[in-house]
Amino acid sequence: MSNNHEERNEILVSLEAVLVNEFRVYQSLRDLTLEERQVLLEGQGQNLMSLVDKKEELLDELTQMESKRNMIIDRIMDIFDVEQKHENLGELLDAIKAEPIKRLQRLRQGLVALQTEIRDINRGNSALASLNLEKISQLQNYLFKLFTSTTQYQPVGNQAYADGPASWGMDQRA
Repeated sequence: MSNNHEERNEILVSLEAVLVNEFRVYQSLRDLTLEERQVLLEGQGQNLMSLVDKKEELLDELTQMESKRNMIIDRIMDIFDVEQKHENLGELLDAIKAEPIKRLQRLRQGLVALQTEIRDINRGNSALASLNLEKISQLQNYLFKLFTSTTQYQPVGNQAYADGPASWGMDQRA
């Protein structure tokens, strides 16, 4: 029985290590997202691509961690003889009766809170980016109208005379 107990503790410690790593990566992702917000507010679009590249690296890292976490969860279900497939990690942790579960539940809650915060910041960043693009579009339209001759874009019946009226150059005697 002690071998089974050691195996249970070992797999839960592995899950905790993966969750801690995920938490750290999510913190880094949140920090990058906040930095992205500042770049958008300051109109420094040239700095966005480097931030996007860093975020993509973190998302790739999270994908790898998720795969590892899923393998550990499958192993936990085997070791703890969990029959029913659970919707999420929280439900699985509630079904397991073990000592380190409280720490794992707090970690999971912290992860969910970070994910929610990142999602909210990203929504705000998206709105800022859209607003900036709309401003640029309006500026382009304004500059286009400012530097475009109106004679070239008049409807056929209302053409403006670029050379002036036809009567100028004719002798007008009464």
